[in-house]
Amino acid sequence: MQNIPIELLLVIFRLLKRKNLNQCMQVSKSWYNLVLPLYFEEIPFHASSIRLVKSQLSEGGGGVGVGGIASRTTSQQYFRSGVFTKKLKIQFDSGSFPSDDNNNELDSFRFTGTELIELFSYLPQLTVFDATSSHYFMYYMECLANHKQKGAAGPRLEEISCDMHEGSFLKNLEACYNYRDSITRLKTVYNVFSQHVQNDIRFIQLLSGFKRLTHLDFYNETLGSRLTPFDIQRVCPNLVQFKFFMEDSFFVDEEEKRRSKCIRSQQQQEQQVLIQRLELNIPALTRSYIKYITSFVPYQLESVSIHLQRVDLNHSISQLGKESIMYLASYLSQIKTSRLSFCHPVQPQQQQPQQQQQHVLYEQQQVVESLKMTQFYQVLAKLKGNRDMYCTASFDDFYPNETEIQVKDNNRLYFKYGLDYEDYVYHQHHRQQQVHLPNKKYSIMGPDCIHQLNFTVRLENEDTLCHLLDYVLNHCPYLQKFTLENNNCQIFGSSLVEQPVSTTRSLHDSLKRLKFVGMTLSNRQIELIQRRLPGVEEMICELGDEYYNNFSNPKNVNIELDMTGLKQLRKFYLDIRTMVNTNLYFHHLFIHLKYSDKQDLYFSIQRLAGGDNDYSFKPVSLSFIEEDTRSLSTCMVSIYCHAIQNIILTCNNNNTVIAEIRN
Repeated sequence: MQNIPIELLLVIFRLLKRKNLNQCMQVSKSWYNLVLPLYFEEIPFHASSIRLVKSQLSEGGGGVGVGGIASRTTSQQYFRSGVFTKKLKIQFDSGSFPSDDNNNELDSFRFTGTELIELFSYLPQLTVFDATSSHYFMYYMECLANHKQKGAAGPRLEEISCDMHEGSFLKNLEACYNYRDSITRLKTVYNVFSQHVQNDIRFIQLLSGFKRLTHLDFYNETLGSRLTPFDIQRVCPNLVQFKFFMEDSFFVDEEEKRRSKCIRSQQQQEQQVLIQRLELNIPALTRSYIKYITSFVPYQLESVSIHLQRVDLNHSISQLGKESIMYLASYLSQIKTSRLSFCHPVQPQQQQPQQQQQHVLYEQQQVVESLKMTQFYQVLAKLKGNRDMYCTASFDDFYPNETEIQVKDNNRLYFKYGLDYEDYVYHQHHRQQQVHLPNKKYSIMGPDCIHQLNFTVRLENEDTLCHLLDYVLNHCPYLQKFTLENNNCQIFGSSLVEQPVSTTRSLHDSLKRLKFVGMTLSNRQIELIQRRLPGVEEMICELGDEYYNNFSNPKNVNIELDMTGLKQLRKFYLDIRTMVNTNLYFHHLFIHLKYSDKQDLYFSIQRLAGGDNDYSFKPVSLSFIEEDTRSLSTCMVSIYCHAIQNIILTCNNNNTVIAEIRN
């Protein structure tokens, strides 16, 4: 332990919880000296410790054993470790709150304004005060707002954490404004009941008083407000991190009228650009917003996040033009971490007559390339640029209004695509779905960029997932992991062991295990696997949630599974409840194993009376089976296999093994 560098020890200590740090301080004197500053860097106060502090502050300035150190007889001894404290957090304990009618009881659980400021005087390095978990948050904000600063003698608070509940943010803003000469981080809400231009001017003047502000989270909830990011950054030129949230769409209509003013402010900002992290949460994108975002030097930005609340990608392209959106995506490709997301309210579609609707769906199946999908992949390719990145994708038709593209640290690409009715190809006579593909004449990127995929659909049938499995294995050549699911069924694909991240490994080298949950395995699925993924080495079948997945083999008919084409299959886990009707009591389930190079084997599985998961397993003859299959509560599963080494028969989602048959 003595050979461990101090720098490494400090890194480890910073990962520990406070109670673990307390234990480390008792190991040795050297560890005590190393941990002591970290232990007192952040001090949490609960009700019991507040009472103790108050009693010692009342002793002529005497203090606390802050954090549990034995108290001393002088204030300097009480607070000698307070020089390390940078953050003070007040949070009430889990006991019952005192009655507001009993002021004496109230005062015993909270600091008075005088006591709070006196406590600050013993913590000269204090920069953050957090009372958001305190029952008396509003009270503490009022104390700080009313405290009269005395030059540089008072606390130099850089952040007063904000409780974002309605009404409390105003008190927090008053407290922060009282410490405006030292505040560097501010989270605030602009919300007035009656909007007037003068209100915007007053708020801008208020913000201009924070001369050292570097981190600002600004929520504009005032209807009709014309405040923009340009106005705020003009009075807060030292911002390093800027988050701007706006809900009213009025600004979208007025934006173009202010375009010239915005451009002038951007030119002034280019002289001294400090922002490293920018986040915009706005109703819609405009050309002025694009000019504002792209006015920053890309290499100086660490991250950019843009969320559009009321328009999707196609509407943005139709409103601004494809060139503007592609220009923004190309700019974002130069930034290490970026996010572009769209979310608009789902509009109800007009219902068509049934015959006309069937005709339209039939015509749609002739077109497998979608303009909407093509435009999405064009933007995705532009935002990705030439960077080699591992791509995780999510398709979901439960939330068709949500679309997102995100790049992290120049090596991870994530996108979420909310599927709408326009993204599917429907067949005329049955509810079969196929997802549109992008037109490769116009988009250099498609599903072939995906390495990890999650696909969720509404239709609750096994055929839908089977079509999706075909789509995935056919159009994602570098896929390394996937999940396909609807409300009842899931299909999972993965490797046998955890593999390092790679962007060039093919799906045939990665996907060695397939897992089917909540569905009865059929020859149609097996044929698809033989055609698309013949190298699979392990297959698993589970029932899943027995309260919902009870549709498997409802009539207890005999099932034949031809797995001879899966020549590399080594393990096959079969939950027997996926082969029978789980709503009915079955007398016997027979397993018939037919190998290509040996005699057929027959086994009997019978449920015992002792419990739901107790079964008997034994080999039987064909004549015994023929005699017993006359019963309606009996069915047989025939498995034609090439050389499967282990067939494991299970129940209770593979948690209970009934038998293991080795070849």
